[in-house]
Amino acid sequence: MRYIPRRKIGGGSDADRAWLVHRVRCARDAYVEAADLALTFYPGAAEAYDRALAADPGFAMAHAGKAQMLAREGDVAAARAELAAAKGSVLACRSAKPVTSRSSISLLPAGPKTRSPPCTLI
Repeated sequence: MRYIPRRKIGGGSDADRAWLVHRVRCARDAYVEAADLALTFYPGAAEAYDRALAADPGFAMAHAGKAQMLAREGDVAAARAELAAAKGSVLACRSAKPVTSRSSISLLPAGPKTRSPPCTLI
């Protein structure tokens, strides 16, 4: 994994940075709840993913999780749209996130394939 230097969060006052940290925490908490609900097939995962995306519209993992949930429910068009949003968020990202999380988005299914891609471990 290559080193990515950390940058200062936000550019404004301490109150602006505190608000940004609060939004990120809200997005994280909603994403964890959504992932738990989606993995156990309990209802409410879509609403939790929507809360995570409302708190942080550029949260790629929330887009990817919602895409997986929608694909499992059979809504392929909406799943592809969410996956495209996830890929767009990753490409636009200029933060200090690990490179492995960026590259793992490309491994998500984008639709029917003629043959399966080879498995690789990171």
